[in-house]
Amino acid sequence: MRGWKKILLQGIWLGTGTAFAITVCALVLRQLDLSGWKFGLVVVILTALGTFIAQSLTENIYLPALRRIPIWQRVLAVLFAAGFSLWLMVAIPMRPEWIAFLFPKHELTITPIPQDGTSKSSSQLWMEYLSDGNRYRIPLHQFQGEGWQRNDDGWILSAGNTGSLRWYGRLLHRGYLVFRGGPEGGKVLVQWDGQSREINLYASEVSQIIVKLENPQPFARPLSWLAFAAYWVALTWCVLSLVGYAVLHRRYSWLQPVPFLSWIGYSIPPFLTGLIYWLAFYPAILSEDSIDQWRQVLTGQFNDWAPAIYTLLTAGMAKLWNSPASMTLLQIIAFSMLIGWGVGQLRSLGLSAWAGWGMSILLALVPANPVFAITHWKDVPYSYGLAGLFLICILIAESEGKWLTEKRHGLGLSLMATVVFLFRHNGVAIFIVVFIVLLALYRNYWKTIGLAVLVGSAVGLGIRGPLYDVFQVERNSYVLGDTIFLHHFGAHITRGTPLTDEEKAYLNALMPLDSWPYYCCNVSPIYFTDHFNHELFAQNHSRHLSLFIRLALRNPEVDLQHWACSSGLVWQVCVSCTTLYHNIEIIDGNVHWINDNPYGVTEQPVLPDLTLPLARFLVWSSTHGAGILWSAGGAFYVFLIIWGMASLQRRSWRWALMVGVIPILQSSIMLLVNISSDFRYQYGVFLIALFSLGLLWAGKK
Repeated sequence: MRGWKKILLQGIWLGTGTAFAITVCALVLRQLDLSGWKFGLVVVILTALGTFIAQSLTENIYLPALRRIPIWQRVLAVLFAAGFSLWLMVAIPMRPEWIAFLFPKHELTITPIPQDGTSKSSSQLWMEYLSDGNRYRIPLHQFQGEGWQRNDDGWILSAGNTGSLRWYGRLLHRGYLVFRGGPEGGKVLVQWDGQSREINLYASEVSQIIVKLENPQPFARPLSWLAFAAYWVALTWCVLSLVGYAVLHRRYSWLQPVPFLSWIGYSIPPFLTGLIYWLAFYPAILSEDSIDQWRQVLTGQFNDWAPAIYTLLTAGMAKLWNSPASMTLLQIIAFSMLIGWGVGQLRSLGLSAWAGWGMSILLALVPANPVFAITHWKDVPYSYGLAGLFLICILIAESEGKWLTEKRHGLGLSLMATVVFLFRHNGVAIFIVVFIVLLALYRNYWKTIGLAVLVGSAVGLGIRGPLYDVFQVERNSYVLGDTIFLHHFGAHITRGTPLTDEEKAYLNALMPLDSWPYYCCNVSPIYFTDHFNHELFAQNHSRHLSLFIRLALRNPEVDLQHWACSSGLVWQVCVSCTTLYHNIEIIDGNVHWINDNPYGVTEQPVLPDLTLPLARFLVWSSTHGAGILWSAGGAFYVFLIIWGMASLQRRSWRWALMVGVIPILQSSIMLLVNISSDFRYQYGVFLIALFSLGLLWAGKK
């Protein structure tokens, strides 16, 4: 029997090693042009390495961990690992089509066919996408276009231009090349592996024109199942390894205060990077929202569509220095202080000096951080407050509440909670829930917690009440809240949900029913258009909730599908929706970061030699590195994994609840109410995930 067990174990290790090799090839090596013996050698090496790792983990982690827990916990761990791995495969998402690295590459070229005897196209050409089978779309950035322009909806060749669009890669299934045809469409020549076809894109109405590209490869279906099984086995093995490690390596809560000013050194790297970006993209990065807030600063006509506190603070800084640069300089200082103080607090939890400097440099270099520090968005200070409050929750949990004994700590808690309260509308819910959790878990420190609640509430309500009245702030944030329902109305109208005569009359008065431009990723195509009756919508605030409920009960499938799409920012690693990472664009070799405006705010780089290189790096990072460097969903999973491991190591549900409440609550709120797949809405969770890396070293062994 022992011999059978050994053979079985060796078979499991070899199978796991093979799954590891397939997964690495699908994730990484498919991007490389390997073939023949080189590819075979890499696969053999990866399989041997994966088999060795599986054997090592079994002997050093799995078996020792199994001996420490009862059988029901073993079953629970396996079920959790398998289930979480399946979820990750959907969230990343991991495509079976990635196993096409086994096949030769194809070459696709698209060129215009001139209609007027010249060398240039006289019509517009629009290539929407290329898909592997009828599901997996090839990323648009994998194409190379000469004369073509890429946007969120495909590649476009304008009338009067010429040039070719090329793609070189592998497919598992038949290819589907999709063009947008219409009255302005011309003719294109599609060359697929040397075979040419002429395609006419003219149509009386806008429609899709699909070109099927043959891919005579056998065994597509069994290879898809092989890829699915390989991904699942590899991920499940990784999750089980983390669970086993947490079971074997227990840690205890530990807090050893460090000198108060020791954190200042850690603030230097983020300050320097923020300063460099600020000078390269001077005076600030300004989107349409930013320009509107600057308009309020100049005119003195404030509203709380976005919390007015940010606009008022910008106006105060403009009194000292009448430029958007004044506010972004303040944000750079706040950003560097947050990083320095946060790393300093992690040092008090057991983080070593070298790890502290590593975290400071990492936080300074991650492109989202310096870019957002110089961007005029209320989400920036909100995210800083959210991350600061998260760090305070760690200090409270690690000290088992003793951190709250000092009054200055209570004031710090109140300050961070008030920032969250003020700078975004959903921050009120986080403010309330965090203090409820604190009072429930650490009742012995109710005086400090109560004082923090009173101070935070007084400041928050005082600013949103009397101070707003002093500056005559127009209260219109309820309209922004109603756009959540508006997004759902668009989904129901597009999907053909039956409407009563009264509902038809109202929705048609907002915008003709046959022209509602529903887009699940963003409500802007509906609301921010001249065809929408904004005044009527604002006047009917009281009827939107009841209309939403009636439609949801009438056709719940529409709402579920809408939520699955609109919430992708929270739970998907690679978001299928269009996501605004930053406001930096490169057009014809020129860098732009300020939207057109009538207020004289223009791009005036102080370090112009750095502007284009930094812009290229940012565009690259938000295109090729989006799943890692700009992924709010990916950051959330990083936090969940580290948080789960640290909670297992401490064997404390109190610790887990206190540390997890803020990012989980923030993500849950955005899961329900998100109206735009915009990275900045989850930037606070992204920062929290970066700070949570310090928990890998925190605590006492």
